Amino acid sequence: MRLAIMGLFLALSLPAMAEPTTIQEVMSEFRKRDATSMQGAILMGDPVITGSLEEQGFTATLLECEKPDYACRVVMLQTCRAVPLLGVDDALQIANSYNTGQAPRGFATVTREGVASLSLCVRSRSDMDADNYFNMGETFRWSRTMTEFLEFVDEATLDAQARSILK
Repeated sequence: MRLAIMGLFLALSLPAMAEPTTIQEVMSEFRKRDATSMQGAILMGDPVITGSLEEQGFTATLLECEKPDYACRVVMLQTCRAVPLLGVDDALQIANSYNTGQAPRGFATVTREGVASLSLCVRSRSDMDADNYFNMGETFRWSRTMTEFLEFVDEATLDAQARSILK
């Protein structure tokens, strides 16, 4: 009796798991949103998709996958904007401003591409748990995240460049 009650408690307290998603399903959802230049591959053991949405490149990396069908429980999305005229301090300040803003979607990072060029990137993680499935809602949220982040970066970059001229 006691074991049955504990089992019922555990069953009620654990979140329901949504179906994992595959690279084909994620690509299909992005195609519905008119993504272009879609390519998928397995890189270092993880399914990865590159594509373009609203003329902005993005990457989707599927994580926590079960083999052999690569059904995955996490989709990590990323897009970047090159900021070649900014120094590291300005780029970090912009990323921190975004991350501590009112309601940032995803989180901003600074990356170095090559020897001299910096990029500001935004990443967003979608976990396939409870009632969350990778569907049009996820691609819509990602589209909004990209748009808001890129507008934020463009405006902040102009402000940083203006400050450097006035110094």
